[in-house]
Amino acid sequence: MMRAKLCALAAVVLFAELTAAQGQLGDIWISRSNPGGVLGYRADGTLFADITAPHAGGVYCLSVLDAEHIAFTQTTSPPRLTVVDTVGGQWLEVHLLECEGTGWDVARFADGTLAVCDPIGDVELYSPTGEHLATWGPAYNPVFWNVWVDVHDQLWVSDIAPAHGGTLHCYDRNGSIVRYVGFAFEPGDFVVEPNGEIWLTNRYGNQIVHTDAAGTELGRFPTGMSGIQQGLAIASDGTLWTTASTSTTARHFSRSGVQLGEFTLALGAGTTWVLD
Repeated sequence: MMRAKLCALAAVVLFAELTAAQGQLGDIWISRSNPGGVLGYRADGTLFADITAPHAGGVYCLSVLDAEHIAFTQTTSPPRLTVVDTVGGQWLEVHLLECEGTGWDVARFADGTLAVCDPIGDVELYSPTGEHLATWGPAYNPVFWNVWVDVHDQLWVSDIAPAHGGTLHCYDRNGSIVRYVGFAFEPGDFVVEPNGEIWLTNRYGNQIVHTDAAGTELGRFPTGMSGIQQGLAIASDGTLWTTASTSTTARHFSRSGVQLGEFTLALGAGTTWVLD
């Protein structure tokens, strides 16, 4: 269901000096919570980009938009959405005044529209230049956490509200609900593959779970990490990368759960995404 919300919006374009190199296929992008920023790693763990956020405040969720652009939200007042390129140039900054809580995860539709998750229970849509377009969300009060746009240009949102168990909501491009997929645990980060299969983290179980499109479990394995299992990404070869809130490493797994490697993260790093 689509709900209208009238709020003011402030958008401004900033410029900043970055210490970064050109992104490439297979790069791993990590949010850094303190101080707020974004780190770019090669798959072998080599740090090639260290981007400081433009304002004080943690960076918790990010999204790789393309080979040269990263979008992330920042827990400032008001919360902000920032888009930055990896070679240092233009930043797009949007003040997320429509978010009743804080801006959380972000994803992009095929036409460039940005979807920002508000944990209090809405998804806010913005144009590529920062204008507010719409508010999507159910009539009840979910706790929305992560978002993903699949190959069909459908928006998936995780609801971690205890009263609802763990649920993924799937919306079509008009904001109408397509289906719900429920789980017996609180989902963290997730990826919906082109064939509809879902990979997601069990936030408090330190596991990676694999299901079919209907949510029927196909497999799971432990990560052996500490804290909230929040970050998850799938590389172009189908292997998995993951991070957890109090773990000092990013870990690499096969689809069957065999650990393929890991590398040490800079202090305060968080959510993981893979550029592919």
